[in-house]
Amino acid sequence: MRSNEIHFNKYIGVVEDIIVVNNKYSKLIIDSSSENFLLSFEGNDLSEENQIEYFLLEKIIDNREKKRLGISIGSWVSLEISNEYSGSGSDVTTFSLSSNQQEQSELISFESRNINLATNEQISLFDKIWRPFESNVTFEKSEFYVDKIFHSVAVYDVGQGLFTALVDEHEHPLAYVDIGYPIAAKRKFLPKLNNFNPFYYCDRKPIILTHLDWDHWGFAIISGLASKSKKTGTWKTHPNYKKNVIENDWFLRAPDHVRHSLGPSHVHLLYEISKSKNSSLNLLPHHFNEMKIGNLLILETSSKNKNPTSSYLRNNEALTASLISYEDEDEAILICGDAEFRSINFTKNLKYVGIVAPHHGGKMDLSYFPQPFSINPIMAISSGYYEYNNIPDQEFLLESYKKGWGVYGTFLKKICNRCGGLKNHISLNFGYKPECGCYMAESNNICLN
Repeated sequence: MRSNEIHFNKYIGVVEDIIVVNNKYSKLIIDSSSENFLLSFEGNDLSEENQIEYFLLEKIIDNREKKRLGISIGSWVSLEISNEYSGSGSDVTTFSLSSNQQEQSELISFESRNINLATNEQISLFDKIWRPFESNVTFEKSEFYVDKIFHSVAVYDVGQGLFTALVDEHEHPLAYVDIGYPIAAKRKFLPKLNNFNPFYYCDRKPIILTHLDWDHWGFAIISGLASKSKKTGTWKTHPNYKKNVIENDWFLRAPDHVRHSLGPSHVHLLYEISKSKNSSLNLLPHHFNEMKIGNLLILETSSKNKNPTSSYLRNNEALTASLISYEDEDEAILICGDAEFRSINFTKNLKYVGIVAPHHGGKMDLSYFPQPFSINPIMAISSGYYEYNNIPDQEFLLESYKKGWGVYGTFLKKICNRCGGLKNHISLNFGYKPECGCYMAESNNICLN
């Protein structure tokens, strides 16, 4: 079938990532919605019949065309995609955020044409689907009560992502700061985590999202293949979420989809949480002093970059979490998310004995770098093994060593002598390593090295 006989539909979305294929081509990771859906969406109605539709795709693009158009991470783009899938010669492929490895053999390919930067008018079509969340701060208290003390931080080995839990003295998770999982294109070094399940319990627990990058919340999805929309006749990704992950108490800053270039998959997650009767979506103000969940201190971060990109703002206008010691309230363990050190509020004068490294230990401004306050301070890096060229960044590693931090990376995998898994879950604690005595940690593959 010739290209002029194929029916095309227009899609508008955000470039979430760019992966270099070779000297000539790159791969754009795009989070989009069809123009048909955006034009038909009925405003604030988030009923089942008016569910948000998004379409995740990978597009191969000539590097010269990418440069000519000025496409970078965070760019809003429009393109036309064939309504029927094709075989050889196709330049667009669907992909899934899920942890289901079998889905990678069930992806669909399409033809595309007419890729351009999206106009302001096209970008504004997303305003309706984000409005219920951006204009509705739902949590303005300074504290969320929990009845247990968080003992230490577990940094789970999930490859190129961030998944941390606040655990008790038996390694059992009591709360979470980010529940990331690498996207399909970044799973080359995914650990052998058979039966990995930090959500094995039944009761609700707090989940704090530092920001809305996929690799900080992707564990919430079971599967996500593409299918035709019955409503619009265009392609969409059909995500299935893990019920025991969604049904918890979620906390994040109220989003700003234009400023942070947030595509429709992120608002779909917020919709899924908000429609559940057994969860709560707690949106914090853009500016607040502090918030506490037990002995966890939540602070906002703010960009110090004079000319920030939207992806930089997404990382640095976010949240950080400091676990305060249950014995010495001056000592703490810092979870940075993707925010640089200079974006973090350090006015509390806490003495940090452990840090979960900013942005997976990637390249960043090093003008401010915290000093350790411990005999054996740990800088934990959660990443794959150089799946990006600059992660972990050599200058960051060198500065960590110079400041006196001992650096441990989840990518340095080894056979666990407790469960037999090939992984490196890292424990950040205040001198007393937690350890399970009931075999729940081993059976759910969350035992700490």
